[in-house]
Amino acid sequence: MKKAKKILAICLALVMLSLAGVSATASDYPSSARFDDVQRGDWFYHDTWIAYIIGITRGVSENPPLFAPLQETTRAEFVTMLGRTHEAEAYANGTIEYNKGQNPYVDIDLSSFYAPYVLWATERGIVQGDGLGHFRPSDPITRQEMAVMLYRYIYVYDFQAYFPPPWRDLINIQYVDRDAVAVWAVDAAEWLGAHGVVNGVLTADESDHMLRYFKPNTHLIRAEAVALLIRVAAPMGPIFYPMDGLG
Repeated sequence: MKKAKKILAICLALVMLSLAGVSATASDYPSSARFDDVQRGDWFYHDTWIAYIIGITRGVSENPPLFAPLQETTRAEFVTMLGRTHEAEAYANGTIEYNKGQNPYVDIDLSSFYAPYVLWATERGIVQGDGLGHFRPSDPITRQEMAVMLYRYIYVYDFQAYFPPPWRDLINIQYVDRDAVAVWAVDAAEWLGAHGVVNGVLTADESDHMLRYFKPNTHLIRAEAVALLIRVAAPMGPIFYPMDGLG
């Protein structure tokens, strides 16, 4: 119980720091990270630690404890992480019933860890599969697929009201490769960019001018996935986070 209270207090403090616009430093965390492959100084240290504490990720291995930050995120993994930031965790705990007979995908094993989250996301219109009965759970998720899932998630639950007005106008977030973004992902990419959720990839040209790329077909790594989910979850505040059962 004491351990749970300590973790809860640390987590709430870090969330409040984030909401207040204060950047947490490595000294704000315990002396060791949960994962052997996540070290102080890594750009994803903050987000990975918070994501583990609030239950978004459990890593890829327990012995040794590994997060695999540079590993590509599969579609199943991303939907699971997204679901764990919200009500879908109740599916896994068995407190919400869902009809397993309505599984629309031929490639989703209902006994898999991700099945409840995929069904949750499908029922709410966050994911749709390929229209041919496949979800492709093991495929690496692309940046434009990620953007659409986050965008739909925010609007399905009316979370857009929690986000401040766009702090960038569309001119300032124009992506050099905008034409490469699929038509079905353009609105999502631009909304997330305008609200600072997705920053794009900055690359200097021959004249040292910084150009912003979205890289729609690049695969999302696990470190990027947790960073994006923390950015989406933060505006909802501490009450949003699934704190029960820590410790």
